[in-house]
Amino acid sequence: MAYSLDQAKIRDALPEAYEQFWDTIMGIAVFALDLQMNATIGSKKRRVGVFGSYKNQGKLILDSISKTVCKNNYVAVTGYGAYVPDQCDKCVSSKEYFPPIVDDLITKFKIPDYVKYHHFPRLTSRAINVLEDIRTQGNEAEGCYHFGIPMIGIVIDSQVGESKGLCNYIVDYNAYQECMCFEKELCLYLALKPKCPFYDYVNVPWATKQLFMTRVNRLVAVKNPTDIDVVVTEYMTNKPTKPTDPFTGSQKSPSG
Repeated sequence: MAYSLDQAKIRDALPEAYEQFWDTIMGIAVFALDLQMNATIGSKKRRVGVFGSYKNQGKLILDSISKTVCKNNYVAVTGYGAYVPDQCDKCVSSKEYFPPIVDDLITKFKIPDYVKYHHFPRLTSRAINVLEDIRTQGNEAEGCYHFGIPMIGIVIDSQVGESKGLCNYIVDYNAYQECMCFEKELCLYLALKPKCPFYDYVNVPWATKQLFMTRVNRLVAVKNPTDIDVVVTEYMTNKPTKPTDPFTGSQKSPSG
């Protein structure tokens, strides 16, 4: 039986306590999940969140990313299962590491989806976010930003790499383009309207793009889904930081 909570009354009377209540419940859920995941698929420091929409070819892309993460000796964690090193071709069902007590807790308290997806990234040490058809991965990106979990955002569009007159913050590598802007105030698009794959090709909301404008989080664009493998491999084999020094503007190799 679900617990009877008049959420509207609680939210109106005690808005701060309302959010603190969800934080407390999710804190318990994350703690229990973390223990179970440690025992079944590996420690948090080796776990990487792979987030994105399942629509159209979305799930196939997430599967491909997860296998690449796995082949780099990390555990890829998705909303439907995990890929563990030494068995990268097999997806471990989330039922194997999702304790029934946690599922019961979330169900009985009717925890809102935005709360769940905001907190679940806490189970990972870094994340890969496919920014296509923004759905719950928007909440997951917010959770990563809130809890200080490094992440890379990826957009996919056939026009990537073909445009001239790109913004000065866009670096054009062979396999992908990357935004090196690390502050909202520095973004040139609103004032000068330079060519930008993150505005002109894919409709990623500004509020989501802004989450990646830090010195650690990254935002990249690729032409084809097959190019993502290069991005993910490079991301997993380097420290989570932009490959260009934001203070000096000196460009580092994206492979080291």
